Amino acid sequence: MLNERQKSLYEYLLYKSTTTVEFISKESICKDLYQLYPRHVERTTEHNSTVFNCIRHDIATINDEPVGEYKIVAANSKGYRIANKEEAEKYIQRRFKQNLKALKRTWALQKKAGLDGQMELGEETKEIRTLLGG
Repeated sequence: MLNERQKSLYEYLLYKSTTTVEFISKESICKDLYQLYPRHVERTTEHNSTVFNCIRHDIATINDEPVGEYKIVAANSKGYRIANKEEAEKYIQRRFKQNLKALKRTWALQKKAGLDGQMELGEETKEIRTLLGG
C-alpha cells in the first residue's frame, strides 16, 4: 500500500504524462514537489543524494503495487513517466535482460564457490535450477 508521498508522486507523474511526452527528471520532481522532496535541506548536489534515493525508492514501491489501480512508471537516464504501451514493453524487456544477466552472474558465483569448497550448495541451487529450467 502506498503512503501519501508516493500517491502524490504518482498523481504528479500521471498529470505530467498528460501534458508532456518528456521524461520528468528528479530535479524537476524536487522543484515541483518541494514539500515532499526537499532538496534545500541537503548540502550535496550529487546524483546520489538522499532525496534522489527517496524518489527512486518511491518509484520502485509504486511499480511493486499489485495490478489494477496503478500503471507502470517507466524509468531511464532522463527520468520518469507513466508508461504507455510501447514504453512499458521496452521497460519490462530491459528489466528482464538486466535481471537475467544478474541471475546468471549469481549462478556462476555460486557454482564457482561450490567447486573449491568455499560454500556448500544447498536448497538455493535447486530453486535456481528450477527457475532456469535445468
